[in-house]
Amino acid sequence: MLKVRNSAFENPILGYHEEQNESVCIGGGNKLMGLAMGRSLKTLGLEVEFPYVPFKGESSSNIVNRARHQGVQIEMSSRLRKGLIQNPKGLKNLAAAIRAALDLRWETK
Repeated sequence: MLKVRNSAFENPILGYHEEQNESVCIGGGNKLMGLAMGRSLKTLGLEVEFPYVPFKGESSSNIVNRARHQGVQIEMSSRLRKGLIQNPKGLKNLAAAIRAALDLRWETK
């Protein structure tokens, strides 16, 4: 698991098996950040599902929600992960899109 941290959030990046699409599913307790994260990742041409209904990640016991303003959980398809290994520029663009969403100011309520 890769974790993207800043002072107020916990944001793990996980994976799921999906060979057909380069897609991302977003969950977690911070809905505003999840929405911004989804919009930012869509600019890369990725298929984004938010909220990700099967695994919302909203439980208070979920590590992403233990941070001060809660966080988001990012799940990347296996096809996307494999593509990023072979495409360093794509990985850099993904990281920049995530950072752009994290750089905004957030509050959950």
